[in-house]
Amino acid sequence: MNNYDDVTAPAAGKVIPLSAVNDPMFAREMLGAGFAVIPEDDVIVSPVAGTLRVVFPSRHVFGVETDHGIKVLVHIGIDTVKAGGAGFTQLAETGTRLRRGDPVIRMDRTVLAGYDLTVACTFPGSSLLEFHESEENGLLMKVSRKAE
Repeated sequence: MNNYDDVTAPAAGKVIPLSAVNDPMFAREMLGAGFAVIPEDDVIVSPVAGTLRVVFPSRHVFGVETDHGIKVLVHIGIDTVKAGGAGFTQLAETGTRLRRGDPVIRMDRTVLAGYDLTVACTFPGSSLLEFHESEENGLLMKVSRKAE
C-alpha cells in the first residue's frame, strides 16, 4: 500500500508557482506550499481523492482531506470573497467522498468579471509533508507525510 496521494490541477489551465500569484498570502506561502492555475474552464475540481470537509459560505474556497490525513485548500480567485458567493455554484455537498477530478464548484465568469480568477491549491501544514513531482497520467505531484 502506498502512503502518498496523487495531486492534479483543480482546473484546466496554465499551472504557475504560488510565488507568481498576485496575493502575498499565497505568494509567500502563508497558507502552505502548493501551486496555482490560471483557469481555462469554469469548473473547479477536487485535486485529490478524499472527503470534502468544508466549503466556505462564499463558495470561493473549499477543503478536501485525503485518506492519509493530508489537507488541501482550493481558493478560487483573488479577493473573490468580496463577491459574497455570487458567481459560484456548489456542485458537491460537504461530507461527500470525492475522486480526483470530481467537480466541486462552478464559477460564472460574467458575474466575476473584473476579478483575477487564479485558482490557488495549498497544503496547510506543508512543513510536515513531502512533495514529489510526477508527470504520469496527468498528475502534477504526489504528496506524502514526512517520515517521523
